[in-house]
Amino acid sequence: MKTKRQLHFAYFWQGFVHLDDGSEWFLADPSWRHDVIWWQSGETVKLDRHHGQTLLRNLIRGETVSLETAETVEWKLAA
Repeated sequence: MKTKRQLHFAYFWQGFVHLDDGSEWFLADPSWRHDVIWWQSGETVKLDRHHGQTLLRNLIRGETVSLETAETVEWKLAA
């Protein structure tokens, strides 16, 4: 099953893709020739889940990158 959600690209910082809905992602293959580093804030993107993959399509630039969910890591200080 294929689902699409239209959003806006917020920014790319320290390896993480940030979307305007507050979600964070990281590139599944950072060596792709299409790199989100050049995308501009506010560009229209579609989050597309298809055959077990999550793709982010930039509709302005016609580029697609493969994403993986970014999990929040909690650091705890040892007592």
